[in-house]
Amino acid sequence: TIAENLKTNVIPFATTKIAEYRITKKQLEVDNANIMKQLSIVTTEMMKAHKEYGKSFKETEAAMLKYAKAEKNMEISRLELEKTKNNYQVKSGLLEESKQSYAAMTSKANDEQAEHFERK
Repeated sequence: TIAENLKTNVIPFATTKIAEYRITKKQLEVDNANIMKQLSIVTTEMMKAHKEYGKSFKETEAAMLKYAKAEKNMEISRLELEKTKNNYQVKSGLLEESKQSYAAMTSKANDEQAEHFERK
């Protein structure tokens, strides 16, 4: 009969499929959470690199202005002028490093974001 067929075939099949779909759904939720976490980490790293770059830029700008001012000042000693110049050059080097780091982190974040949205 139809009722017996439902009990023996359809209900166990449906129950099995429901269990499979629940497991699959749970796994997809875990995968999505991991993807979101990774995207968040990369974005946070990029923001830290941006902050460091901004700080380095301001320090380099201040060192440059100080050096320019020292160059115009005739009362400053050669040693003091050389110190100011060296400080400016060091800051410029650090600025370039932080710029490269920020560019790399931005590229990494963009790649991660593109990959994230392609997966969805």
